Amino acid sequence: MMFKLKRLTLIATVVSFHFANSQKIIEGRIIDKETSEPIPFAHMYDPENGLGTTTNLLGEFILDYPESLESISLRISHIGYVSTDMLLYSNSDFLELTLIPQTELLNEIVVSPKDPYQLVEQCIQSIKENYPTDGYTLNGFQREVITITDEYVQLLEAEYSTILDDGGSNSYLIDGRFAENKPYRIKDNLWNDKRGGFYALGITSLGASNLPEEESFLGVPIKKIEKYYQLSYDGTTDLAIGNAHQISFQPFEQVKKPLVTGTLYIDIATNALVEMNYHIADRQKTFLKTNKNWKGNDLSTAPAVKKVFIKDEKRTLKYRPFGEKWFLSSIIHDIKFIAEVKLPVKSIAESKPLHLHLEQVVTNISPSASSPDVPEVPTEMYYFQVHLKNNAESYDSSHWNQPTGIKSNIDNTSIIRDLTLKNKTVNE
Repeated sequence: MMFKLKRLTLIATVVSFHFANSQKIIEGRIIDKETSEPIPFAHMYDPENGLGTTTNLLGEFILDYPESLESISLRISHIGYVSTDMLLYSNSDFLELTLIPQTELLNEIVVSPKDPYQLVEQCIQSIKENYPTDGYTLNGFQREVITITDEYVQLLEAEYSTILDDGGSNSYLIDGRFAENKPYRIKDNLWNDKRGGFYALGITSLGASNLPEEESFLGVPIKKIEKYYQLSYDGTTDLAIGNAHQISFQPFEQVKKPLVTGTLYIDIATNALVEMNYHIADRQKTFLKTNKNWKGNDLSTAPAVKKVFIKDEKRTLKYRPFGEKWFLSSIIHDIKFIAEVKLPVKSIAESKPLHLHLEQVVTNISPSASSPDVPEVPTEMYYFQVHLKNNAESYDSSHWNQPTGIKSNIDNTSIIRDLTLKNKTVNE
């Protein structure tokens, strides 16, 4: 039983499962009614139209919805607060919405004990019913940012389309852009273009279906879950998509292999996995194996001399309902690592500790499977990054955040402007 997981500044992620020629926009902020403090990562969801968003670190949100709708009815929720339903209209004013803390109600809630292993088993048995098996198309965007301390080293954005049909998937690049800190590249031998350049890191690939699998769970075979993982039932949680069982998990102490620890949420009504967040439980290992993550997947398709040492890895995976099925909504992926160029007898160059933040967000879903009319571009991340660097690299700040499929949730314009000033000093 395994949920297949392919693929810092977090802010509002807009998820819309309907195509629309024109959009209305609602902007605002959600705060604590008692303290007036912003509430980050509050969920807002319209189950009737499949629309939703999440507040950023400042409690702010931006929600697009079709112009054909006069208003939108949203359910707003956050763990520790009373969920509320609101009818909102497009308005030029910046809205300030409040949630009431749930502290006074907690003593009145009685949680019936549940067997977390049984809930997980039911979730796995319901996979074929809950997730799509017919062909469909996902449209979305992917953003990859590499930083060292507070300095931006590399920034990549892409708009993609993933076609799933006959059990397979193909992804296509709709638009993309790439920028790097050239002065930093020049002073660090790891950025030597003759060795492929650092952009050859290659975390998984562009676009993915990210649907759960049935053969294993959390990196171990079905029959060995109770041997490897301790599951704990933490009661029910009121998410934007409905009520969910909350289950925490961690490897038993005697388990030495690098597994994961975290929390998953299972929809009460359908037994579907709707959210999971985790990080590597590395058992005091200095680094994981080179070029491997916790499941043993390749992290780098760069030349053989390039090695990636993973210090820590975190992911948050979310699904949303559309029609009678559940689809991927977003993935947030953070990795702390060191990269190295290594020959059999010695290391040529080694990077300082780096942080990679990757976010993948589905913006539209179509029940039909049709390939877009765009040039074929390899979607394996190494070749994809090389393509963008060679064919779509631009330091024109106006070129960033323009495509409608790429939502701006960090100020890339200012980042690219700063990089441009630095790169002007570089003699190419």
